[in-house]
Amino acid sequence: MNERRPQGAALNAMVTAVALMVVGAIFLLRNLDLLDLGSQWWALFLLIPLLYLGSRIVELRSRNRGKIPPAARGMLIGFLSVALVMLIFLLRLDWGDVWPLFIILAGVSFLFGRTEDGAGQGPPPAGPGSDGP
Repeated sequence: MNERRPQGAALNAMVTAVALMVVGAIFLLRNLDLLDLGSQWWALFLLIPLLYLGSRIVELRSRNRGKIPPAARGMLIGFLSVALVMLIFLLRLDWGDVWPLFIILAGVSFLFGRTEDGAGQGPPPAGPGSDGP
Protein backbone atom coordinates (compact mmCIF):
# COMPACT_ATOMS: atom_id res chain seq x y z
CA MET A 1 0.00 0.00 0.00
CA ASN A 2 2.30 2.68 -1.27
CA GLU A 3 -0.13 5.45 -2.18
CA ARG A 4 1.38 8.66 -3.41
CA ARG A 5 0.10 11.89 -1.95
CA PRO A 6 -0.29 14.95 -4.15
CA GLN A 7 2.66 17.33 -4.02
CA GLY A 8 0.63 19.97 -2.13
CA ALA A 9 -0.39 17.49 0.56
CA ALA A 10 3.23 16.42 1.03
CA LEU A 11 4.31 20.05 1.37
CA ASN A 12 1.56 20.74 3.91
CA ALA A 13 2.53 17.67 5.94
CA MET A 14 6.17 18.77 5.92
CA VAL A 15 5.31 22.32 6.98
CA THR A 16 3.08 21.03 9.77
CA ALA A 17 5.87 18.76 10.99
CA VAL A 18 8.41 21.60 10.91
CA ALA A 19 5.97 23.91 12.71
CA LEU A 20 5.48 21.41 15.50
CA MET A 21 9.24 20.87 15.81
CA VAL A 22 9.92 24.62 15.93
CA VAL A 23 7.24 25.23 18.56
CA GLY A 24 8.51 22.24 20.57
CA ALA A 25 12.10 23.53 20.38
CA ILE A 26 11.02 26.98 21.53
CA PHE A 27 9.17 25.52 24.51
CA LEU A 28 12.17 23.33 25.35
CA LEU A 29 14.48 26.35 25.29
CA ARG A 30 11.99 28.22 27.46
CA ASN A 31 11.80 25.36 29.98
CA LEU A 32 15.61 25.20 30.16
CA ASP A 33 15.70 28.97 30.86
CA LEU A 34 17.63 29.57 27.65
CA LEU A 35 14.87 31.69 26.14
CA ASP A 36 12.77 34.24 28.02
CA LEU A 37 9.38 34.90 26.46
CA GLY A 38 7.71 36.38 29.51
CA SER A 39 4.04 35.71 30.06
CA GLN A 40 3.09 35.90 26.36
CA TRP A 41 4.68 32.57 25.37
CA TRP A 42 1.32 31.11 24.36
CA ALA A 43 1.18 33.46 21.35
CA LEU A 44 3.79 31.22 19.71
CA PHE A 45 1.05 28.66 19.08
CA LEU A 46 -0.03 31.06 16.33
CA LEU A 47 3.08 29.99 14.41
CA ILE A 48 1.33 26.74 13.51
CA PRO A 49 -1.45 28.31 11.40
CA LEU A 50 1.02 30.90 10.09
CA LEU A 51 3.34 28.24 8.73
CA TYR A 52 0.41 26.33 7.24
CA LEU A 53 -1.01 29.44 5.55
CA GLY A 54 2.45 30.40 4.32
CA SER A 55 3.00 27.00 2.74
CA ARG A 56 -0.40 27.12 1.01
CA ILE A 57 0.31 30.61 -0.35
CA VAL A 58 3.70 29.51 -1.70
CA GLU A 59 2.14 26.39 -3.22
CA LEU A 60 -0.64 28.32 -4.98
CA ARG A 61 1.81 30.97 -6.15
CA SER A 62 4.13 28.36 -7.67
CA ARG A 63 1.20 26.73 -9.47
CA ASN A 64 0.28 30.13 -10.93
CA ARG A 65 3.76 30.84 -12.37
CA GLY A 66 4.83 33.33 -9.69
CA LYS A 67 1.60 35.33 -9.51
CA ILE A 68 -0.59 35.35 -6.42
CA PRO A 69 -3.93 33.87 -7.54
CA PRO A 70 -7.22 35.15 -6.12
CA ALA A 71 -7.56 31.98 -4.00
CA ALA A 72 -4.30 32.82 -2.21
CA ARG A 73 -5.09 36.49 -1.65
CA GLY A 74 -7.56 35.78 1.13
CA MET A 75 -5.04 33.42 2.72
CA LEU A 76 -2.41 36.16 2.54
CA ILE A 77 -4.67 38.60 4.38
CA GLY A 78 -5.41 35.91 6.98
CA PHE A 79 -1.66 35.28 7.31
CA LEU A 80 -0.98 39.00 7.85
CA SER A 81 -3.82 39.29 10.37
CA VAL A 82 -2.64 36.36 12.49
CA ALA A 83 0.98 37.54 12.28
CA LEU A 84 -0.05 41.02 13.41
CA VAL A 85 -1.98 39.69 16.41
CA MET A 86 0.92 37.41 17.36
CA LEU A 87 3.41 40.28 17.21
CA ILE A 88 1.15 42.54 19.27
CA PHE A 89 1.04 39.91 22.01
CA LEU A 90 4.71 38.93 21.86
CA LEU A 91 5.97 42.52 21.85
CA ARG A 92 3.42 43.51 24.50
CA LEU A 93 2.15 46.41 22.41
CA ASP A 94 -0.82 48.44 23.56
CA TRP A 95 -3.91 47.65 21.48
CA GLY A 96 -4.97 51.28 21.89
CA ASP A 97 -1.83 52.38 20.05
CA VAL A 98 -1.74 49.82 17.25
CA TRP A 99 -5.41 49.44 16.27
CA PRO A 100 -4.92 51.58 13.11
CA LEU A 101 -2.78 48.74 11.74
CA PHE A 102 -5.99 46.75 11.30
CA ILE A 103 -7.49 49.58 9.21
CA ILE A 104 -4.34 49.55 7.07
CA LEU A 105 -4.69 45.77 6.74
CA ALA A 106 -8.30 46.22 5.62
CA GLY A 107 -7.06 48.60 2.89
CA VAL A 108 -4.48 46.05 1.81
CA SER A 109 -7.28 43.48 1.70
CA PHE A 110 -9.28 45.67 -0.66
CA LEU A 111 -6.25 46.09 -2.92
CA PHE A 112 -5.61 42.35 -3.02
CA GLY A 113 -9.31 41.73 -3.66
CA ARG A 114 -9.00 43.39 -7.06
CA THR A 115 -8.10 41.03 -9.86
CA GLU A 116 -5.85 41.80 -12.80
CA ASP A 117 -8.48 40.97 -15.41
CA GLY A 118 -11.20 43.04 -13.70
CA ALA A 119 -13.34 39.99 -12.89
CA GLY A 120 -15.77 40.53 -10.09
CA GLN A 121 -15.94 44.30 -10.59
CA GLY A 122 -19.35 45.54 -11.60
CA PRO A 123 -22.04 43.83 -13.67
CA PRO A 124 -21.06 41.57 -16.57
CA PRO A 125 -21.06 43.19 -20.02
CA ALA A 126 -24.24 42.90 -22.02
CA GLY A 127 -24.18 40.14 -24.60
CA PRO A 128 -25.35 40.40 -28.22
CA GLY A 129 -28.83 39.02 -27.45
CA SER A 130 -29.45 40.88 -24.18
CA ASP A 131 -31.82 43.77 -23.62
CA GLY A 132 -29.12 45.92 -22.03
CA PRO A 133 -28.95 49.74 -22.37
